[in-house]
Amino acid sequence: MRITRKTMDDPVFLGLPLTEPEPVPGCERCARLAAQREQYRKAGDETAVSDCNVWLRRHPTHEHRVLTPPRSRPRSAVRRPDR
Repeated sequence: MRITRKTMDDPVFLGLPLTEPEPVPGCERCARLAAQREQYRKAGDETAVSDCNVWLRRHPTHEHRVLTPPRSRPRSAVRRPDR
């Protein structure tokens, strides 16, 4: 059965991209994530760069933290759906 629409949906509003988080000075984990992010950037893996930014934002010592920090696991352990 086909549904005929008589009006369009409201437009989607996409905000500006978030700025890259800076590592907290003196924090070893933040320094590791920032270094890893640069390695991924040099390798051209922008998805991994974005992942590092998320992990930096979620780090508990950041002011803009979320309630639960991410679990640490190697990228090779991430399961990707079959296409």
